[in-house]
Amino acid sequence: IWNNSGFFTGSKGEIITSRLALLGAHRAEAKTSDGITYPITKVLAEDKASGLVIVLASTPKPVTALSLSSSVPQTGEKIMVVSQFGRGVDDGGVSGIREIPELGKVYEITASIFTSLIGSPVINPRGEVIGVASLKLAKEGSPYFIIPSEYIKNLKVGGGEPLEEWAKRNSCEEEIERLQRELEKNPEDAHSYLIIGICNRKLGKYDSAVEFFSQVTRLRPDFPDAYNNLGNAYYYSG
Repeated sequence: IWNNSGFFTGSKGEIITSRLALLGAHRAEAKTSDGITYPITKVLAEDKASGLVIVLASTPKPVTALSLSSSVPQTGEKIMVVSQFGRGVDDGGVSGIREIPELGKVYEITASIFTSLIGSPVINPRGEVIGVASLKLAKEGSPYFIIPSEYIKNLKVGGGEPLEEWAKRNSCEEEIERLQRELEKNPEDAHSYLIIGICNRKLGKYDSAVEFFSQVTRLRPDFPDAYNNLGNAYYYSG
């Protein structure tokens, strides 16, 4: 079981959320702030660079969607990351602009983003959704950033693939293998250690999860979610 944030981007049940949450999933549900749950039926778009997917929820009638604004945040502008079920997580601000090779221009923020918040909407003071929350653990610098709305709008949405079929091709085991190859090239890649730790935790391999989360705390001691994940892994490892 894994919980993540996301939000409706279309009235027909289109949702943007974290790709990591759906790896190897036999089924998934979207739960709204009023407690209604909708089964996720298809993956409409996938973007490994950002770690996001657009999925389709089976909704009996049109839903209210958040529209992605084209507004460009300015350095120092106040923002809010909205968590699961619509609760505000952290008031923060835009601290700078950063270039990520696979993503292009993104906006660093001071608000903290835990892995469970990847895919959350980021709102400016005018209530506009200016992007989607994400994180990337580099060797230094803030791991928290906004993926601009324009990037999300440009994701190619197709007819979709059934969730169960998509999950067979995108398992935690395959993700671990892929990232371990990355670690062979760069043994100091904190982000790969983090994702492998999460995948091991999802698989119930808590001792392995402890090992990888410990590496994250060594490489990025300023990243609080590493300690949160490490504590949970220790708890379940017995």
